[in-house]
Amino acid sequence: MSSPRSLTPQPPVRVVNFARIFARPAAPGKTRILTSPPPPRDLRLQKAHKATGPVSLQIWRPGALPAAKLAPLKSGQFAVTWTGGTLSPIAGTSALEPLGTAELDLPFGTPRFVNAATLKRMLKARRSDVLLKRTGDSWEVCENSLRIDLTDDAAEFRLGTVQIYS
Repeated sequence: MSSPRSLTPQPPVRVVNFARIFARPAAPGKTRILTSPPPPRDLRLQKAHKATGPVSLQIWRPGALPAAKLAPLKSGQFAVTWTGGTLSPIAGTSALEPLGTAELDLPFGTPRFVNAATLKRMLKARRSDVLLKRTGDSWEVCENSLRIDLTDDAAEFRLGTVQIYS
């Protein structure tokens, strides 16, 4: 059972003025929309030299300012060799043949780290293509969740249709 409320006046928790939220009802046909003209865009206020003096108006023309010069945005590039052939991790052999190079222009704002599945999609690879990473003298199949640093030039990757013997 709930406790009875006290009969002493309590300050309100929140006050809402519904007159500001809801429009006042008006007779049909007697309402009209008042619009104000847009402010002039070519006038700017300029402070006078004296602190107590009047403010003077100066006409501003858009062509009076020099055009802004934007620096080109830095973008990176990532290259992966397309490959085909066979790979046998148990025997430690690989017969991979390079078939070409896939170059990817990284747009400005690309994160430094991506997972292997995202990299394969960025390179427009098929789902059946395998991403390989060189570890020492052998090649290792990259899981889709592997985190890849796009700025690491020491890592070597290959992408393509590879038959893997296990």
